[in-house]
Amino acid sequence: MGFILVLLVALSAMKMISPLIRRAYYRENEFGWGGPVCDNARLGHWDEVRKLLKAGADPNDWDERKRRSALMRAACCGPRDVVELLLAKGATPDEPEDDNGEKALDYAKARGNDKNQAVIIRMIKQASHH
Repeated sequence: MGFILVLLVALSAMKMISPLIRRAYYRENEFGWGGPVCDNARLGHWDEVRKLLKAGADPNDWDERKRRSALMRAACCGPRDVVELLLAKGATPDEPEDDNGEKALDYAKARGNDKNQAVIIRMIKQASHH
């Protein structure tokens, strides 16, 4: 009986802690709600993005408030190697779209980031040939 009580208390605590874990993972900042892949992609932290992806993080990490993917954030703000890493690990360049119907390529174009545009265009062409 004591074990069941401890188990119920633990499960109850988990329900209370779960939102806290979610808040820690998808932390709110001046850039919106984004997971760690989004944040690190935007900042150009290649090694951190690589570690997160290796640990099983989603390469299509999504910023809920700003409605942007990690690839969109990297395409406009990050260096080419972060864009290449996200694409190599499965980020989809054709989706998702933000609320204005723009994709990662549009973000690279808007910022005049020619290197990221070239990488994304190359990946889209490769995907269309398969």
